Amino acid sequence: MNLLSKKLGIAEIYDKNYKKLMIIPLIIFLFSVSFLITHKISSGDFFYKDISLRGGISVTFSSSTENAELKERLVEELGTEDVNVRILRDAISQKIKGYEVQIGGDVEKEKIFNALSLIMGFEINETNSSFGKQTAVIDSSFIWDNLVLLIIAFLFVTLVAFYYFKSPTPALTIIVSTIMDVVNILAVLTLFKIKIGVGSIGGLLMIIGFSSDSDILISTYILKRKGDMLERIKKAFFTEITMELAAYVTFTIMYLFSTIGMVKHIALILLIGTFSDGINSWLFSAAVQRIYVERRMKK
Repeated sequence: MNLLSKKLGIAEIYDKNYKKLMIIPLIIFLFSVSFLITHKISSGDFFYKDISLRGGISVTFSSSTENAELKERLVEELGTEDVNVRILRDAISQKIKGYEVQIGGDVEKEKIFNALSLIMGFEINETNSSFGKQTAVIDSSFIWDNLVLLIIAFLFVTLVAFYYFKSPTPALTIIVSTIMDVVNILAVLTLFKIKIGVGSIGGLLMIIGFSSDSDILISTYILKRKGDMLERIKKAFFTEITMELAAYVTFTIMYLFSTIGMVKHIALILLIGTFSDGINSWLFSAAVQRIYVERRMKK
């Protein structure tokens, strides 16, 4: 095995099969698009939304008592299946600090407080809890505003890449790779029934920046540097893998030790996005850039 590795390393395997390997990210992307479209047809939305996007009620209260039946009892008491319960824990001791309850639709405030008080065994009201309500009107305008924000972000990334490389091919490759990352993230979250919320927009914007940065780095080595192509790819790989490992460590720490739901959610998006970016950047973007260079050299 060691002898084989010496004779035919990972770089050499990639060098000989980079065109064939392009099929992997393309298959993943097509599966993601198909899955989101299927979910749209079956449920009416491309992905699951939490109350910050679709409207609903959120109640956060303190408690050191674990209640494993809280969600089931709330569903029974309130007469709705659209209930989500998240336990809030201390970052160090992992002891229970409280609960965050999200309820979709328009349920009366008093009914919610009465149900929680009955289930938890102590009075829960506006004084000892945090109560929030999101309307569907705000939901629609917020989604549209953030969709425009994402489109503007993609537009600026494309313009910067075009200005730097002076060619539409690298710029389009970078933007397509970034779009593939975003679609893959949405598909994975939907597959595991993880709801998209306000924090998700921030996470997606961060991934657009991270993915664009890694793609531009790879493109710089392939298009701008001189010397043997395989050596340039190796140098780009070592730089890129250092960035991604640092990102994995940072985002994992964020996810494991944060007690703030939005931070954990953003960290999860960044972890999924970093993994997707590694596949799309090396098996798709780098391959297209290399094909572009080789064709240009033949002319």
